[in-house]
Amino acid sequence: MLKFSGICTTGGQAKFHIQNGHVSLNGERCTMRGKKIRRGDIVSMDDKTVEII
Repeated sequence: MLKFSGICTTGGQAKFHIQNGHVSLNGERCTMRGKKIRRGDIVSMDDKTVEII
């Protein structure tokens, strides 16, 4: 999702940010790769935020 939305440019970069706790899902830190994301979820990293529609 991070790569697809343009928040990260590569899958490796996304993996790094997830494992190091830089990503939040619905306001809570998320360190689980492959986490299911559903409609209405909000994913944030640094100053970028994406809402799943």
